[in-house]
Amino acid sequence: MANSPKRSQRVAMLAEVIGLPDLADQAHNGALRASLARPGEERALIEDFRRLSREFLNVATRVGDELRDLYNSAEPKEQDRPFFDEVFPALNREANKCSRGFIKMLRFLEVGLEVPIEGGETMTIRGREAVKAVDIYEAKHILRMASEELLNRFPIDETAAARAMAAGGPANFNLGDTTYMGHYFANITNSTIVNDAVVIDAFKRLEAAHDPEVAQALLRVADAVAASGNRVAGAVFDRFAEAVLEPNRDRSKLRELWDGLVAVMPDAAVVTEAASTIAKLFL
Repeated sequence: MANSPKRSQRVAMLAEVIGLPDLADQAHNGALRASLARPGEERALIEDFRRLSREFLNVATRVGDELRDLYNSAEPKEQDRPFFDEVFPALNREANKCSRGFIKMLRFLEVGLEVPIEGGETMTIRGREAVKAVDIYEAKHILRMASEELLNRFPIDETAAARAMAAGGPANFNLGDTTYMGHYFANITNSTIVNDAVVIDAFKRLEAAHDPEVAQALLRVADAVAASGNRVAGAVFDRFAEAVLEPNRDRSKLRELWDGLVAVMPDAAVVTEAASTIAKLFL
């Protein structure tokens, strides 16, 4: 699984997909801050909101223009395409709702919002009440859900790498349907990189199945992943250990996860040496 230019582009784009809902929150909060500005602070806060909303629009436009082609470049399974084709338009739709909402908020901050009153007259409201008249909370919620669902349509190692890129190497991040919180594993260099309970349970399961060679190889790889300090590798390895624990192991899933681990730790000698032994799980 080479680190090709297309793969790098996908990881970078996925990092933007991850960050898009947060950008929407930041821009929305910027509008609310501007709406509460004290006299003399309004202009600076409005300009800050303008910058945040423009940044959101730029990222949403890039995602809308490029994500489908990058998804196709990953050669997805045919059964996954209908799901992408349903969720991707939803992401674009809700991003557009947020962008239109920000444009309205900016206008209301600049000139106020005229509302009808009795007698056919109108009055202008300003500040927080004007901004609150634009409701984008549901759009932001759906945008976040669509973002997360789309991530799970891409190769697991690319998604993990994108999460790390988006968060600058976080201690805690979500991978698939599991959130990794940096549990301690006292027997592997006291690391917070891998999940102690999952690895120990997988080790016991393999030993009970009279497969001590694979069980020991699993621990050696866990040790190498922990010592590497590579949190992306730790997340992928945790998923691999969880898959080992499943009553009816999915060999294709195990192979995919192992390939993902190799992709994010290509120079790890222990991983390379253990490959032939670990491969017994999915061959």
